[in-house]
Amino acid sequence: MKMMWVLVSVIGIICIGGCATRSAMLDAPLEAGRSQTFRADYDRVIRASRDALTSSGLDIDKASEMDNETFVILAQKGVSMSSYGELVRLTVQGVSESETEVKVYTKKRLATNITARGDWADTVFANIALQLR
Repeated sequence: MKMMWVLVSVIGIICIGGCATRSAMLDAPLEAGRSQTFRADYDRVIRASRDALTSSGLDIDKASEMDNETFVILAQKGVSMSSYGELVRLTVQGVSESETEVKVYTKKRLATNITARGDWADTVFANIALQLR
């Protein structure tokens, strides 16, 4: 009986905590997340962003151009012994011919997952900067 209550409690926490989904990440406002501007053209930053995500230990799920000035990449960190995984959305937007803004928006797959990193922005920005050298 006690085990039954534990199971019901865990299911309740999961339902209340909410989960991050691919569609919710793609539907979030483009302004969501932390941003940094890089002194490089749009196409070069897209290539650097892809490489930065994979070198950060993330797997790219989807990448698509929304318009001529906006490219969106959805990546994930899979389930591990210490985490239920995370989703990371990277938005690349051209500011001018020589400047491009990148926004990194991260969500835990399970809101109650306290062992997940929670914010990949610093790591991804550092890796983009390395790729642009």
